[in-house]
Order: sequence, then structure tokens, then C-alpha cells
Amino acid sequence: MSFSGLFLKGLLTEITPGLIQARIDKIYNYHNEYHFNLRAQRSRLVLVVSIDPKNFRLQLTEEKPPVTYPEKPNSFCMLLRRHLVGLPITAVNQPGLERIVFVDFTAGYGEDLKPRRYQLVCELMGRNSNLILVGPDGFILGAARQSSVEQNAHREVVPGAEYIPPPKQNSKNLLGLDSPFFRRSLLLAPPEEELRQGLLRTIQGIDKWMATRILESAGLSPDLKRSQLKDFQLNHLWEQVQKLKNITASGQWEPTMLVDKSGKPLDYEPFSLGVSSSRSFSGFSPLLDAFFLPLYSQEQETVTKKDLSSALKREIKKVKKKLKAQEKDYASAENAAEYKNKADLIMAYLYQIQPGSSSIYLPSFEDGSQVVIQLDPAKKPADNAELYYKKYAKAKRKRERALQELTKTKDYLAYLEQLQEDLRQQETPEDLTAIEEELISLGILKAKKDAPKQKRKVRPGLQYKQVALSDGTEILIGINSRQNDYVTMTKANPNDYWFHIKDQPGSHVILKTSGRGPSEEEIITAARLAATYSKAYQSRKVEIDYTQRKNVWKPKGAKPGMVLYKNYQTLVVEPFDQETLQGLMKGGSSAEE
Repeated sequence: MSFSGLFLKGLLTEITPGLIQARIDKIYNYHNEYHFNLRAQRSRLVLVVSIDPKNFRLQLTEEKPPVTYPEKPNSFCMLLRRHLVGLPITAVNQPGLERIVFVDFTAGYGEDLKPRRYQLVCELMGRNSNLILVGPDGFILGAARQSSVEQNAHREVVPGAEYIPPPKQNSKNLLGLDSPFFRRSLLLAPPEEELRQGLLRTIQGIDKWMATRILESAGLSPDLKRSQLKDFQLNHLWEQVQKLKNITASGQWEPTMLVDKSGKPLDYEPFSLGVSSSRSFSGFSPLLDAFFLPLYSQEQETVTKKDLSSALKREIKKVKKKLKAQEKDYASAENAAEYKNKADLIMAYLYQIQPGSSSIYLPSFEDGSQVVIQLDPAKKPADNAELYYKKYAKAKRKRERALQELTKTKDYLAYLEQLQEDLRQQETPEDLTAIEEELISLGILKAKKDAPKQKRKVRPGLQYKQVALSDGTEILIGINSRQNDYVTMTKANPNDYWFHIKDQPGSHVILKTSGRGPSEEEIITAARLAATYSKAYQSRKVEIDYTQRKNVWKPKGAKPGMVLYKNYQTLVVEPFDQETLQGLMKGGSSAEE
């Protein structure tokens, strides 16, 4: 992102009055950011210092970033809390147009009656960004990123070392730039150097986008080489630089967000410089809020989705291991029928068995072959039969229990795999919340401590996709388990057609028929949608079962989206490619009720 020295200057001009005398209330760390909760005179603010390689910045916002802070802060955050909480901000300074900010805090007075000053140094320089706490004696107390002399020959950033600023570049502050220096810097550059790079090397405070706009305003290509630059073009170029210098010196800031054709934010700048694909803001803080606050939600959603995916993978692995053991137990369970057969044989030939026998051979009921039966010589023949009947009853109960547990585990595994598919198809934060809550209810995840209870405007599961075919026929698609339940059990009529991938997780697809028989084309389209919204969406051939809705039912106690069906047919179809699907979905929508 283009958090340039000029942008930083404009931002500090705007926010410094609100920072002075504001006191640090709380400090949190979040990924590569540090959030300082401030108590100002009549408001509460959050100062964000990001040292992220891509989103490095300073930001002052009235809104608390929508993030979840770690339960245990990192060691540098703890250091900041120990030294800065309760202290007022007394000064905010930017040297020249460098991307460095010194934030001063005063903690009373020392023995020499001089103020005890702590300094928070914000170095906002892409992948070299850092946040450093300097004590009253000018020595480093701690840093977000430490580096020794072996790692950085210019300076050491470790506790106890004297703070030394990053090495200065050869560029000159735009506000102090003069024509002789500008011309000399460009003309003495290597012949093959691009003019854009020459401007960045020469002018402190600008970024690549501003360098490009300066060149274009002068009628020059940004890729033009220094050797191709004519003297009269250099004059035009200096005129454009002079304009930017005058705008900056007069404080004519135009906080601007650069956007693409669809209005999606791309970057931000302190001036519009005549760009049409942009949005203007009343201030730098509103601009940064509009740009970054949605990114927090997206990032939080990505992190949550990753955590849910990991939790599901772990649980599925555990359940598959359990299932394998149960299948082995079931296969090795004693055959109850064998015990009953032996007991029946003893009773049939009861009076032919001599008391005290330890074994006997009797003809089987099926084919007359000899069956050897072990007997207890101390028991009567009828008692031996009773013993085999007891073994039969016990083995039967054991095998039935093993089958029940095996079936239960298979159903649970199928549901987990369906949740995994739900997560892949997740489209909204509400979908994600529904899956997270389901995993909590299953005991796979622990409920978050102090998690705010928010009321949803729409219950998860009452939203679904609708596709309208050219003749007006509707197709309904559930994107998660609760939506699957809703479209199948509530929205579908008995004579509508239900589609689902065979023996794999996927969406329920309903073809609305209005009481008529569907055409072959409609059936194939619905089947291909069922294949597309399934675990096998990348396969070339997918088996899809379909039947009328009246043949689909939900077993008592079944999890959301889990159904049984009968009287079905099977089609083999190919999922839609992304382009075809988008064209089909143009006639569709997301419905909620």
C-alpha cells in the first residue's frame, strides 16, 4: 500500500491535535499491529500502529477494530503496557517527509527536574517496518522486531542499545527541493534508469503512484529512460514537481481512495492528482477507516474459516480412526447364529446325547453335514443347550450394539464431511457463524470466553440460492446444512424433484415443477447444479441421485441436512465450469425468508 511520507504528513496534520494529552488506557497486539486505546478529553480513540509488510501505517479511529485480541499478549505488548499505560502523549513528530513518527510520552520528572520522556518510534517502511520503545536515557527498552549487528550492519535494535534512526537516503524533502538539485540528480543518473525510479530516488515523500502521475502530467511515459529525456521535457517535469510542492506547502490535502471499475478499493493517496477512478474523503482518518475496517472483517473471516477447517479435519481424522476400529470389532464379533444353531441341534437330538459327553457330532439342518459341538460333561444335555442359547443372546446383543455404534459413527462422519463442504461453499459471515456454532454444540470447539452475543436479523438456514431458467422454472439450492433442510423440508412440494450427489457431501437441489413433469433439459441442469455444489465439483463425471420430494424424509433425531430417500434414479453429469455457472446464476438470486 502507498503509505507515503506525504500521506503521513497529511495524516499527522489532521490527527496530532487530537492525540496531544490523550492518555494510554489499554494496549493490545493483533498480528503485526499494536492498538493503543486512548482517553482523550471528550472521546475514546484507538491509535493503530501497523508494521505489517503490506499494510504498514498509522491510523487513528473512533471505531474499535472488529478483531479478537489474543488472550495472552506478546512480550513487547506487555513491555508497552508496563511503561506507557496511563501516560499522556506530549508530542508527535515526523522528521522531514520520512516514514517515521516519534510519539513522546511524559512520565513525571527526574532528579534533575527534567521531564522523564518515553518515545515510541514508528518506522513505517514496508518489510522493514518496526515499532521501538526508547527510554528517557535514549536507549532502547524493547522493539517489535529486534536485530543484532550481524543482521544489520548499520544499527543494532536490541534492548540496551542506543537508538539510531534508519540510514538516510539521498532523496531530498519535497518541500525543500530546488531546481538545481532536481536537475542534477536526474541528469547524473545512470542512462538506463527509468525516470519513475529517478523521481523516487530524488524526491523524499512521494511514492510510485505519485511519480507516475507527475510524469504523465508532464506528458512523459513512466518507463522512459533517463538517456531519452530531452532538456525541454526536464523543464515540464520540474513544473509538475513544483505544482505538487506548492499544493503540499499550502496544505491543500485531498484524501483520495483509488478504486477499480466496480468501485473496489485499490489504494489511497493524499491527493487525487486528476485521477477519475477515485473517491474523495473529508479527512485521512475516514479514508483509512473506509479502506481498512472492512479488511479486518475479511481477515477475521479468513482466520475463522481456517480455524474451523483445521478443527473439522482433526475431528474427521479422529472419527475415521474410530470407525476403522469399530469395523474391525464388528467383523470380529462372534456369530450369534452359530450358537443358536448348536443349541437347536442339541434340543433336536436331546435324547441321543449320552450324559457326561464332552463333544458330539450331529447332522446340520441345512445339508446334513456333521457339526461338532463341544459339551460340558458336568452338565445335562438340556443345560448345555441352555448354555448355547445364553451365548447366542449375549453375542446377538454385542453384535447389535456394535452395529448401532458403527452406524452412529458413520452418520456422524457423513455429517462432519457435509459441514466441511458447507465451509467450502460458505459465502457470508452468517454462514460461517452458523458452522462455528454447530462445531461448538458438537463439542469440537470451545465457546469463546466473553464472546458478545449478537442477535441475527436472519436466522441461518433461511437463506438459499434461486436459479430461474429461461422458461421461468425455479431451481432452489441450499448452501449449508440448515439451508438444505429448509429448501427440502419446507420450500419443496411433494411433486417437486430433489437432487443430491451420490454418497458424498453436497447441496440439496430442488427443481420446482408446479405439478407438471420436468423436461430432460431441466433435470440435467438441476443435476449439474447438484454436482457443481458438491464435494466432487472438480470431477468430470459425477453421479447424482434424484427423486420426487415425497420420497425424501428426515429420520428422527437426524442432524441438519441429513435425509434418507427411496425410488430414485441416478444420472452421471459434469459440473458446470465457473463461466457457465456465472451466466446461469445471472438469472438467479439469494433468497431469505
